[in-house]
Amino acid sequence: MNTPRETDPYNTLSLITVSMISSIVIFAILALFYHFTEGPLLDDKNLKRIFFTMVLFASAVLITIGNMRYKKSVDALKYSSKKNNEKLDDFRSMHIIQMALYEMPALLAIVFFFLFGDFLYLIMAGLALIEMIRKFPQRKKIEELINFNMFK
Repeated sequence: MNTPRETDPYNTLSLITVSMISSIVIFAILALFYHFTEGPLLDDKNLKRIFFTMVLFASAVLITIGNMRYKKSVDALKYSSKKNNEKLDDFRSMHIIQMALYEMPALLAIVFFFLFGDFLYLIMAGLALIEMIRKFPQRKKIEELINFNMFK
């Protein structure tokens, strides 16, 4: 008789985060490979400056929004009277949204590195990647953040 195996919600959240981080790393490696074999696709200095400003602005805005939403959501969950599994579901949703807000400017920066070949774009992608690693979900940290009640 086959019984469905219960998955650990912490492992699932970690797996999702690892897949988002690894997608950025793999895409960056492919862009670097292309850069060193074929070179940049575009060589327009003005266009490069415009897109660099756009990526810098998008990165700053999206990472700031991600951090603000994260803090606001964690504070709401911490003082919530929901059951632990509901808190964890809400945290999982909030964490995935936050990681997507970090991933978007990193992928955008890698696309523009692919186009222009300027390594400053990879530095910006690296900063978003560092922020994602900093927010990597850990069981103890999550339980402290959302104030798990052991009796619920």
